[in-house]
Amino acid sequence: MSAVDCQGLLHPLDQLMPLADGPLRDLRAIDPADIPRPYRELLVHTRDMTPTLEGFYGDRIELDTLRTVREPEVYLREVVLRLVGDGRGVEHGASRIHLNRFPEAMRDEILDAHTPLGTLMASFGIDHVCRPTRYVRLEPNRRLQDSLDLKQPVTLYGRQNVVSSPTGESLYEVMEILAP
Repeated sequence: MSAVDCQGLLHPLDQLMPLADGPLRDLRAIDPADIPRPYRELLVHTRDMTPTLEGFYGDRIELDTLRTVREPEVYLREVVLRLVGDGRGVEHGASRIHLNRFPEAMRDEILDAHTPLGTLMASFGIDHVCRPTRYVRLEPNRRLQDSLDLKQPVTLYGRQNVVSSPTGESLYEVMEILAP
């Protein structure tokens, strides 16, 4: 599969975003202290993103799945988190999910691709630790602009996050890019 070469800055989104959507401009890793508010409060923490965004927007979030790739034990998906109330995209992201590390019933829900991972983790009572590993800033390509309903390019901020079991085994890796 063709993917945008981002030197891993957007992993796992870089494995799913087609070259035809154009390059991301001004993509760079940044220090969390350089992230402006309110992005900083929404990104620089060790909580799940779904409940964080639901609290910020005061609305539930639903999943809009753009692309998936299924491997034997790994499931990659590119998604947009949308507000239930008005359908607005509030996050564009991608996850690399280790299916074999979840209960079978949860695997089925993950593969149905209708419910955000943060919601599933809570509803199945999966103990986990969120560990952000990198923060980025970028200007979107056409795919990101369209998914987040942006009329023109603006600076966006995001984070790479590894979600692990309490013993340190990675459950999934995620790139989360927030709407303005």
